[in-house]
Amino acid sequence: MAAADEPGQRKEAWTLEGTAGRAWRILGTSRERTGLSLGLEWSRPGRFAALRGRPDIEARETLGVRYLISDTLGRDTSRLHGVWLSVGAIWIGRGETFKNLYLEIGTGLFFSNATSLDLNDKFNFANYIGFGTFLTGDPDSPRLGVRLVHISNGGVNPPNRGFNLIQVTFGIRI
Repeated sequence: MAAADEPGQRKEAWTLEGTAGRAWRILGTSRERTGLSLGLEWSRPGRFAALRGRPDIEARETLGVRYLISDTLGRDTSRLHGVWLSVGAIWIGRGETFKNLYLEIGTGLFFSNATSLDLNDKFNFANYIGFGTFLTGDPDSPRLGVRLVHISNGGVNPPNRGFNLIQVTFGIRI
Protein backbone atom coordinates (compact mmCIF):
# COMPACT_ATOMS: atom_id res chain seq x y z
CA MET A 1 0.00 0.00 0.00
CA ALA A 2 1.18 3.44 -0.84
CA ALA A 3 2.09 6.11 1.65
CA ALA A 4 -0.70 8.23 3.04
CA ASP A 5 -1.37 11.81 1.98
CA GLU A 6 -2.85 12.63 5.39
CA PRO A 7 -2.41 10.92 8.76
CA GLY A 8 -4.71 7.89 8.98
CA GLN A 9 -5.66 8.00 5.28
CA ARG A 10 -4.35 5.35 2.88
CA LYS A 11 -4.02 5.83 -0.84
CA GLU A 12 -5.46 2.35 -1.42
CA ALA A 13 -6.81 -0.39 0.81
CA TRP A 14 -8.23 -3.91 0.61
CA THR A 15 -11.17 -5.05 2.73
CA LEU A 16 -12.29 -8.64 3.29
CA GLU A 17 -16.03 -8.65 3.85
CA GLY A 18 -18.64 -11.15 4.96
CA THR A 19 -22.41 -10.67 4.98
CA ALA A 20 -25.52 -12.47 6.13
CA GLY A 21 -28.92 -11.34 4.97
CA ARG A 22 -32.52 -12.05 4.36
CA ALA A 23 -35.04 -11.11 1.70
CA TRP A 24 -38.62 -10.61 2.75
CA ARG A 25 -41.64 -10.36 0.48
CA ILE A 26 -41.16 -6.64 0.04
CA LEU A 27 -40.46 -4.31 -2.86
CA GLY A 28 -41.11 -6.93 -5.53
CA THR A 29 -39.48 -9.95 -3.90
CA SER A 30 -41.89 -12.88 -4.22
CA ARG A 31 -40.10 -15.41 -2.01
CA GLU A 32 -38.49 -15.17 1.38
CA ARG A 33 -34.79 -15.91 1.01
CA THR A 34 -31.66 -16.05 3.13
CA GLY A 35 -28.24 -15.25 1.82
CA LEU A 36 -24.55 -15.24 2.69
CA SER A 37 -21.72 -13.62 0.82
CA LEU A 38 -17.96 -13.33 1.02
CA GLY A 39 -16.19 -10.58 -0.81
CA LEU A 40 -13.05 -8.60 -1.42
CA GLU A 41 -13.19 -4.85 -1.92
CA TRP A 42 -10.48 -2.47 -3.13
CA SER A 43 -10.73 1.25 -2.39
CA ARG A 44 -8.83 4.45 -3.12
CA PRO A 45 -9.36 8.10 -2.22
CA GLY A 46 -12.37 9.44 -4.12
CA ARG A 47 -11.68 11.58 -7.14
CA PHE A 48 -15.26 11.64 -8.40
CA ALA A 49 -17.04 11.03 -5.08
CA ALA A 50 -15.28 13.70 -3.00
CA LEU A 51 -17.51 16.16 -1.16
CA ARG A 52 -16.07 19.60 -1.70
CA GLY A 53 -16.05 21.78 1.38
CA ARG A 54 -16.33 18.77 3.73
CA PRO A 55 -12.83 17.95 5.01
CA ASP A 56 -14.46 15.98 7.86
CA ILE A 57 -15.77 13.34 5.39
CA GLU A 58 -13.32 11.11 3.52
CA ALA A 59 -14.61 9.87 0.16
CA ARG A 60 -13.33 6.58 -1.27
CA GLU A 61 -14.15 4.85 -4.55
CA THR A 62 -14.56 1.08 -4.42
CA LEU A 63 -14.33 -1.96 -6.67
CA GLY A 64 -15.58 -5.24 -5.29
CA VAL A 65 -16.04 -8.89 -6.11
CA ARG A 66 -18.39 -10.99 -3.97
CA TYR A 67 -19.67 -14.56 -4.04
CA LEU A 68 -23.31 -14.81 -2.94
CA ILE A 69 -25.32 -17.91 -1.96
CA SER A 70 -29.07 -17.50 -1.51
CA ASP A 71 -31.72 -20.07 -0.55
CA THR A 72 -35.49 -19.73 -0.50
CA LEU A 73 -37.28 -20.53 2.72
CA GLY A 74 -39.96 -23.21 2.87
CA ARG A 75 -40.67 -26.14 0.55
CA ASP A 76 -39.10 -24.62 -2.56
CA THR A 77 -35.37 -25.08 -2.08
CA SER A 78 -34.06 -23.20 -5.09
CA ARG A 79 -30.48 -22.21 -4.33
CA LEU A 80 -28.76 -19.46 -6.25
CA HIS A 81 -25.02 -18.99 -6.43
CA GLY A 82 -23.68 -15.85 -7.99
CA VAL A 83 -20.68 -13.66 -8.56
CA TRP A 84 -21.23 -9.96 -8.03
CA LEU A 85 -18.84 -7.37 -9.51
CA SER A 86 -19.44 -3.90 -8.08
CA VAL A 87 -18.29 -0.31 -8.33
CA GLY A 88 -19.24 2.26 -5.72
CA ALA A 89 -18.27 4.85 -3.16
CA ILE A 90 -17.96 5.01 0.60
CA TRP A 91 -17.98 8.18 2.68
CA ILE A 92 -16.25 7.95 6.07
CA GLY A 93 -16.84 10.44 8.86
CA ARG A 94 -13.58 11.87 10.20
CA GLY A 95 -14.85 14.84 12.23
CA GLU A 96 -16.75 14.98 15.49
CA THR A 97 -20.20 15.02 13.85
CA PHE A 98 -19.91 11.75 11.88
CA LYS A 99 -16.91 10.15 13.59
CA ASN A 100 -16.65 6.38 13.00
CA LEU A 101 -19.72 6.33 10.69
CA TYR A 102 -19.83 5.47 7.00
CA LEU A 103 -22.31 5.55 4.12
CA GLU A 104 -21.85 3.40 1.01
CA ILE A 105 -23.60 3.21 -2.34
CA GLY A 106 -22.89 1.26 -5.49
CA THR A 107 -23.98 -0.81 -8.44
CA GLY A 108 -22.68 -3.72 -10.44
CA LEU A 109 -23.26 -6.91 -12.39
CA PHE A 110 -24.54 -10.15 -10.86
CA PHE A 111 -24.02 -13.46 -12.68
CA SER A 112 -25.97 -16.41 -11.24
CA ASN A 113 -25.81 -20.15 -11.82
CA ALA A 114 -29.57 -20.50 -12.36
CA THR A 115 -32.85 -18.67 -12.66
CA SER A 116 -35.69 -18.62 -10.14
CA LEU A 117 -39.12 -17.10 -9.62
CA ASP A 118 -37.42 -13.83 -8.60
CA LEU A 119 -34.57 -13.86 -11.13
CA ASN A 120 -35.59 -15.00 -14.59
CA ASP A 121 -32.16 -14.34 -16.09
CA LYS A 122 -28.61 -15.44 -15.21
CA PHE A 123 -27.33 -11.92 -16.02
CA ASN A 124 -28.56 -9.29 -13.55
CA PHE A 125 -27.74 -5.94 -12.03
CA ALA A 126 -27.13 -5.44 -8.30
CA ASN A 127 -27.51 -2.07 -6.58
CA TYR A 128 -26.81 -1.36 -2.93
CA ILE A 129 -26.88 1.31 -0.25
CA GLY A 130 -25.61 0.84 3.29
CA PHE A 131 -24.40 2.48 6.44
CA GLY A 132 -22.48 1.47 9.51
CA THR A 133 -19.69 2.19 11.93
CA PHE A 134 -16.04 1.41 12.44
CA LEU A 135 -15.62 -0.43 15.73
CA THR A 136 -12.87 1.92 16.90
CA GLY A 137 -12.07 5.49 15.88
CA ASP A 138 -9.81 4.30 13.07
CA PRO A 139 -11.09 3.54 9.53
CA ASP A 140 -8.50 0.74 9.43
CA SER A 141 -10.44 -1.05 12.18
CA PRO A 142 -13.19 -3.62 11.53
CA ARG A 143 -16.51 -2.22 10.33
CA LEU A 144 -20.06 -3.33 11.03
CA GLY A 145 -23.05 -2.19 9.00
CA VAL A 146 -26.38 -2.78 7.30
CA ARG A 147 -26.84 -2.91 3.53
CA LEU A 148 -29.94 -3.00 1.31
CA VAL A 149 -29.26 -4.87 -1.96
CA HIS A 150 -31.58 -5.03 -4.99
CA ILE A 151 -30.84 -7.65 -7.65
CA SER A 152 -32.83 -7.79 -10.90
CA ASN A 153 -32.34 -7.85 -14.67
CA GLY A 154 -33.24 -4.16 -15.03
CA GLY A 155 -36.13 -4.89 -17.39
CA VAL A 156 -33.88 -6.49 -20.02
CA ASN A 157 -35.89 -9.76 -19.93
CA PRO A 158 -39.51 -9.33 -18.65
CA PRO A 159 -40.89 -10.00 -16.14
CA ASN A 160 -38.43 -8.13 -13.96
CA ARG A 161 -39.26 -9.26 -10.43
CA GLY A 162 -35.87 -9.26 -8.74
CA PHE A 163 -35.25 -9.62 -5.05
CA ASN A 164 -34.12 -7.39 -2.22
CA LEU A 165 -31.75 -8.47 0.54
CA ILE A 166 -31.20 -6.72 3.84
CA GLN A 167 -27.68 -7.69 4.88
CA VAL A 168 -25.60 -7.33 8.01
CA THR A 169 -22.02 -6.68 6.90
CA PHE A 170 -18.70 -7.14 8.66
CA GLY A 171 -15.46 -6.03 7.04
CA ILE A 172 -11.78 -6.15 7.98
CA ARG A 173 -9.06 -4.21 6.17
CA ILE A 174 -6.21 -6.46 5.12
